[in-house]
Amino acid sequence: MKDVRSKLNLTAENITTSKICTGIHATASTQHTSNCCAMQYKEVKLQLLEQLKILTFYENTCTARSAGGFQENDRERKRERERERERDRERERERERERERERERERERESEREREREREREREREREREY
Repeated sequence: MKDVRSKLNLTAENITTSKICTGIHATASTQHTSNCCAMQYKEVKLQLLEQLKILTFYENTCTARSAGGFQENDRERKRERERERERDRERERERERERERERERERERESEREREREREREREREREREY
């Protein structure tokens, strides 16, 4: 809300005749310009003050009502981030278990190859004895 207020420059101090009237009647007489600008100044000042009241009211009520909501949203985002981190940790644990199973299968295959080589050597020795 303060952002909106600063963008609109809505404060009573910033509402001045010179700002509103600059360049309005460059060719008109001074008296006409003065009267016209004074009326226009009052009208614009009232409009801006009304907008300022509305913004201030909205800012106060919205901030009061939203404070709890903002905190709840923060808590929910934190819980969601924690759940996501937990899912990441679980996925990493599962990948590690899968790697371990793969290493175990590889050790098993290597053991099987070693047994096969041993059987082959045994058959070779048997053949040599037969001769």
